[in-house]
Amino acid sequence: MKTMKKTIAFMLAFTLVAGALPMTSGNFLKGNTEIVAHADYAEGENFYIENDNDEVVLHFKGSWDCVDEGYEGIENNWKDAVSYYIYNSPFSRTDITAIVADEGAQLSQSLYGLFQGFTNVKTVDLSNVDTTNVTSMCGMFRGMSNLTSVNFGDNFNISNVTEMSGMFMDCLSLTEIDLSCFSNTSKVTYLNQIFQNCTSLTKVNFGDFNTSNVENIQNMFATCTSLKKIDLSFLDTSKVTNSQQVFYNCPNLEIITVSKKITNGTTFFQQDGIHYDLGVPNGSGAWGWYKDSPENIVSGNEEYAVIPSSEINETGKTTFYRSDKYPDGIPSSGSGDEGEGGSGTGEGTGEGGSTTTPETENKDMTVSLDVQAMYTVTIPASVTLSPTSDVTESITAENVMLDENQKITVTLSSASNTQEGNVFHAKKGDSSTATYGITVNGQPVSVGGTVAEFTGNGTSSLTFTKAEGATRAGRHTETLTFTISTSST
Repeated sequence: MKTMKKTIAFMLAFTLVAGALPMTSGNFLKGNTEIVAHADYAEGENFYIENDNDEVVLHFKGSWDCVDEGYEGIENNWKDAVSYYIYNSPFSRTDITAIVADEGAQLSQSLYGLFQGFTNVKTVDLSNVDTTNVTSMCGMFRGMSNLTSVNFGDNFNISNVTEMSGMFMDCLSLTEIDLSCFSNTSKVTYLNQIFQNCTSLTKVNFGDFNTSNVENIQNMFATCTSLKKIDLSFLDTSKVTNSQQVFYNCPNLEIITVSKKITNGTTFFQQDGIHYDLGVPNGSGAWGWYKDSPENIVSGNEEYAVIPSSEINETGKTTFYRSDKYPDGIPSSGSGDEGEGGSGTGEGTGEGGSTTTPETENKDMTVSLDVQAMYTVTIPASVTLSPTSDVTESITAENVMLDENQKITVTLSSASNTQEGNVFHAKKGDSSTATYGITVNGQPVSVGGTVAEFTGNGTSSLTFTKAEGATRAGRHTETLTFTISTSST
């Protein structure tokens, strides 16, 4: 059974921050408390927030060189700085509805996971940002479940970017994206999972995207369940070493356009999972894809869908059609946008000029319902340790609807100051450290350990032992990240 995973992080501190972050079907939601309308928040050299009640806009400004000295201990990346700023503002990530980079804003080298957690942001405007120094965009927009548009401007310079893995992963509301403005992409090596689980995506414009150095395109469009057609004529696979399941779980994909740049055409299509979700038998045990006409089946006679490189034109583009979607041939230019509708048949004129009428035929329709696993798992947003006694918090699961023999598992996947073991460290910069432990039912928990399991609604207690060893006054913190997943029992 396929496992669904999401992560949630909270801060341990010696100052209580009230509230909790419930998680429903893997998406973060606001708690059952009234959302307070805050005024604009302008503190910080690189960020400020505008709030007009209809929109709460987070602005980026300046360059890393002018970051406020108050960001003590923050590494040289914007993700950490954003986290620090939001944590000290009256807003949470889920309050933000739009993000804008002001003119002159200059982003740092790593944008890894930059906007993760901004689940209510609908629009991002990066048209004025300077990305000259950026090398990684991995997971940059990952998990922005309400994102509908990104404005990259006319010339988005990513000349030094090498990694774009998972860049738009889990952007559930994104329907279209235009990457044609991306300039100089020749250093990019990783495009794997870039659009994985973009379930509303119907159109991607890659323009002249240069993939001559790309090595990994695994799961590039996996679970893009709304995608009907895709133009991959830009794709150069001469250095690709992993092309597995590029279109895994794309049940509605009907039209694929490629060019001879796919040098290992057979391997590319053989490994991408077409045989699981797209193909239909063509009478020889193969799956039906064709170019030119239904009689020109090009999927071979093997178990898997294969489009041999010999079927791809030496120059220009070659388009392949799913044979069960277009049983009467390729849609003509007058029949509407290809891939959006059926081929359409009606009165036509044959070679001799006579009018022909289509024969009556029966069509089968399969009716199905896919019910997704649903649950609300609530983990405290913060915990206040005590130097004199243990502190107990609860993890709760509500509104649970799972498949039979399925369970929810909550795992302590990482700790910001603790690499392994069951002795954790809350720190005040580098000047003071307090150690503490975490137990479940009296048993110590280590990094990577399970803290709760649910097969239905329930509550699990998490005990934090008293914190010891601090040598200075002030806030000591550590961020714990929990992974919430569903799997077979």
